This record gives sequence, C-alpha cells and structure tokens, in this order.
Amino acid sequence: MSTLYKTIQIAYEDNETAQDFTENLKAALTQSDNMQAHKFEIIGIVPQHTDRDTAPWRFVEKYYPKYHNSEEIRISDDLTKLKDKEDLVDEDIAIILKVEYNNDLNNPRILQDYNTIHIEVYETAITAYLEQLNT
Repeated sequence: MSTLYKTIQIAYEDNETAQDFTENLKAALTQSDNMQAHKFEIIGIVPQHTDRDTAPWRFVEKYYPKYHNSEEIRISDDLTKLKDKEDLVDEDIAIILKVEYNNDLNNPRILQDYNTIHIEVYETAITAYLEQLNT
C-alpha cells in the first residue's frame, strides 16, 4: 500500500511560535468530525506572512465551499481588519468593534476570535480539498 503525501501551506501569526501553531492546529483538527475520517500528519511548519494575498489564503479561496457567499469568510475578513487595525472607518467594522469588543482595539478577544475563525476556515478548506481528492 502506498502513501500519498500532500503539502498544504497555512500561514500563522508572527507572534505565534511554530510549535504553538502546530499544537493548536492538531488539537483543532483531531477534534473535528470532518477531519477524523482522514489520516493526516503535520510533518513541518514553515513561518509565512499572513497577508490575504499569500498562497495559503489562495488555497482557502480555491477550496472553501461557496467562498464568496460565506458568512464565515465575511467574519474572518472583519476580524482580520480589526486585528490589523485596518478599515476602521468602515461602518460594519466600527459596529463590531463597539458591540463585541467595547471599542478596544487591544481587546485580546479580537485575536482569540480571529484565530478561532481561521482554524475553522482552514479546516473547512482542507476538508473540501481532501474530499475532492477522494472523488
């Protein structure tokens, strides 16, 4: 029986260590009902900038089901703007900041929510990719 190895690039934050990222990703994926059906092994982590124009995000754009109509992607985009302190004049971003984070751009929940949604987004994209391989 041969083993098929696929490389998937996923970016992580500059302030997060590769070990922390790996442990968080493994924990999230092994707890996922979708991923339990697949065998996977994380064999290496390479730091990469998290700009939305990077290969990891292009992977998400390509394999995330109904990417352009997804509420999860919209939330991810909003949290990215808050985390990066961009587009703060956008009315929707201002409302989210006020209602969810008490107008505090340094609220640690922004980064926690950002990480949580991105794990979910990457998990969904990886699952869709693996399912496509099996069809």
